Amino acid sequence: MTKATRNLDERALNRLTLYGFLGVYFGAFGALLVATMPLFGGWNTTIIKFVALPVVILGLAMIAIERVIRWRW
Repeated sequence: MTKATRNLDERALNRLTLYGFLGVYFGAFGALLVATMPLFGGWNTTIIKFVALPVVILGLAMIAIERVIRWRW
């Protein structure tokens, strides 16, 4: 493996790690919003439907994609 290829691989792995961390942060933020939903009036609020749940789904998807790519690497 050449030095350029190794650097490319290291940058790609760093990017994957960043995606994994962002996925965890998005998932935690969305879970916090879902956990505090009684303060916002329950499931029927716009915040829960259009912010919290999509953020949780986005976070879980980012984690899953990062794990699959790292597993297939």
